[in-house]
Amino acid sequence: MKKLLCALIAAVMMLTMVCPVMAVDVDNSDVTNLFTKLETMMPDNAMERVNAWKIFKAYMIDGTNGIDTIIKAVKGEIVLPDTDAGFKSFIGNVQNESQATKDAFIFLLNTYKSVPVAKRAASLNLFGGAGDSVTSEVEMTKLTLTTEQDVAANAIYDRYVPLSLQNKFREHYYVTGGEALEVENFLLLLTAFNGQFMMTDSADGDFALAYYNKTFAETLALYNTATNINGVTVATNDSAVAEGFDILTGIVESFNSFTDDISNLKVVLAHNDINLYEPHIAIATRPSTNGGGITGGFGGGGVGTQKPVEPDEPDVPTVKFPDVVGHWAEDVIRDLEARGILTGYDDGNFKPDIGVTRQEVAVIMTRALGLSEKAAADGYWNASTGFADDHSIADWARGAVNLMIEMGIYTGYDDGEFKPNKTILRQELIAVVMRYAAVTEEGLKAAYEDDHEIHGYAESFIAHASELGIVNGYPDGTFKPLNNVTRAEAAKIIYGVIEFYKEIGKLN
Repeated sequence: MKKLLCALIAAVMMLTMVCPVMAVDVDNSDVTNLFTKLETMMPDNAMERVNAWKIFKAYMIDGTNGIDTIIKAVKGEIVLPDTDAGFKSFIGNVQNESQATKDAFIFLLNTYKSVPVAKRAASLNLFGGAGDSVTSEVEMTKLTLTTEQDVAANAIYDRYVPLSLQNKFREHYYVTGGEALEVENFLLLLTAFNGQFMMTDSADGDFALAYYNKTFAETLALYNTATNINGVTVATNDSAVAEGFDILTGIVESFNSFTDDISNLKVVLAHNDINLYEPHIAIATRPSTNGGGITGGFGGGGVGTQKPVEPDEPDVPTVKFPDVVGHWAEDVIRDLEARGILTGYDDGNFKPDIGVTRQEVAVIMTRALGLSEKAAADGYWNASTGFADDHSIADWARGAVNLMIEMGIYTGYDDGEFKPNKTILRQELIAVVMRYAAVTEEGLKAAYEDDHEIHGYAESFIAHASELGIVNGYPDGTFKPLNNVTRAEAAKIIYGVIEFYKEIGKLN
């Protein structure tokens, strides 16, 4: 599929939604005009578009050099090689546009350049679908939107993309075939900005900047020379992070200026896969001029449930678990936290990539099964487990450990110890979470390259969990049963187990 037509139309959509057009006031018709221009600038031949997309993506993920090459070509400072013919032709068309259009395109490129390469590549690959073949159709990756989100996203699509261009999408989305470029697909370009900044509601119902990554803000300032973005003045004599804050504020204002009459847009932005909006977070304050800055949103009159930070208090993040923003397990971590199953640390972080201990898993499982009240009873809270290292079990985990042992979900080791502070292994975690189901078949074995390393007690549990999709192996075909489990990995597995328990009637 990989068509530059689709990529750059989606990029201009992102320009209107995420990146500011370089003017104080931009009429909605200007946005439609950009789409109309792009329709005439793309190659008509499907194969040429595929090849042009490959070239474009290669430039976009080549560190900063690749994007700088595109920018220099747009400015006429260099000439692209003839081997890049399709993309070179598009750049030639861009050069013939107004200075405002070229500036807007360059701003978009510099904003994308400010994002880490890995995030850029992931976003472009999601948008592009599977494979790079120019001879066959490829599967289209899509976000899964709710009905409300779908209505809102399509309202934007219909508002800004002329019908003639929508029809062109339907004709050219695949090399062959007639599927349309759908809104759920081009929204994937926004995932590059996951974890870079986040918006929230302001007191007057508009969007406001709630969170931003300090490095991203500083890089934005270094790569861009804009002095005014959608009415927001960029103080170019300030620290880089302060200038970046101004640029991001201007970007947020672009959301407001283009979506005033599309009231459902926020439900689209709130979608976990896009991760650019979260309601009721305190509004970020502008960093000081001495080079300091913030990596999270802080108080200062913002809307939300968090307590505003007073001037003499230390900075504390008001985004729940700021260290999971953009993490691969963010969705399940936030879901389980909202259900009261997971908690974080005193510093407000979740620490997704550190190991999770056996006693921590006992507490999490107790919450997941709705047994916390039972575990708090004196019979569990004050009792001894009977293991040689019973004294090592934390007071906050004792009730849960005792209950899990009584239910047969947890067992100890051959040396008579429970080892509550030991990081749980992959095979141990699967055995723990699957024992409650009590539906596995004895003798069932998983087909992994290293299944000989799986201990007998865990074989059938791992096989069953693998069949259900609760746990997966690694790309090399191994399971790695003796690997330690991180908090993020545990969250993912326990989330899947909860859904399974609901299906078999073990949970409401």
